[in-house]
Amino acid sequence: MNSIYARACLRVSLVSLLVLSSQSGLAAQETMQSADDEALEGGYVKLGLGYRASTPNRARDHQGSGASAFINARYQLANGLFAELTNYRMLNDGTRVGYNFYNPDGWNFDVITLKAHQSLDFPGWHNNKPTVHYRKSTQMLGVRATGSFNKTTVQFSWAPYSFNREYDDGMFASLWVDQSFQYKNWQMYANTGLVYRSEEIINYYFGVPEEIASYMFPAYSTSSGTEVSAEIGALYPISQHWMFETYFKYSHMPRSINNSPWVAMFNKAENRDGHVSELGILVSFVF
Repeated sequence: MNSIYARACLRVSLVSLLVLSSQSGLAAQETMQSADDEALEGGYVKLGLGYRASTPNRARDHQGSGASAFINARYQLANGLFAELTNYRMLNDGTRVGYNFYNPDGWNFDVITLKAHQSLDFPGWHNNKPTVHYRKSTQMLGVRATGSFNKTTVQFSWAPYSFNREYDDGMFASLWVDQSFQYKNWQMYANTGLVYRSEEIINYYFGVPEEIASYMFPAYSTSSGTEVSAEIGALYPISQHWMFETYFKYSHMPRSINNSPWVAMFNKAENRDGHVSELGILVSFVF
């Protein structure tokens, strides 16, 4: 059932992308000029300090609430090579390098590396002794299409090749729609997205193999799953280079992850349900 649901969500994502692309593309022809390689050269760095309050789920990392450093940066060379780093925005979260190879009106197409999942570790038993089961992070290679139309951004990523050699190649796909608004000096945004991970990826992180299964953590084999996420945020310029920011983001994990014995035990102990949320407040410097 989870596999059928995941495939249905992925089909909806693809159809939504095509519909949004066709509708937004008509408006883009009237309101935007063609993006050329020179317009994409250069970049920016935004460094911030602030506080984040989160309700972590073992489907994520161990980061909880407290003072934090924030970064959002991008730089592209004239030949199309680029690097990106973001550790608090959901859209393009993580570290990526890529090559921008095609820029029709309102669109950017890239070959890109992306993180399909961060590293995790879980408590467990092996040979009747307590131990920690560690899972490496997964970097993948794929393609990304980003369409920008007035104040709306649509992005689709598809990655079929994994650099993690501990399991057979899986598939990662995501669809995001981001909308920004302006009210006096406040810039506000809202986005929502679907993140699909195939059975191979989810089973590597959240499955319990027979050889390490125990009474507390019985054997468990997962299916594919689709994560549903949303984020809202606001930015206010304090000066030419300083900016105040705040955001709230929410993700609901698929049942294939929440039903994992490792995740279920943690959520029960911490009185969590199958979601991850985070509120952040920061002051950032842009250069």
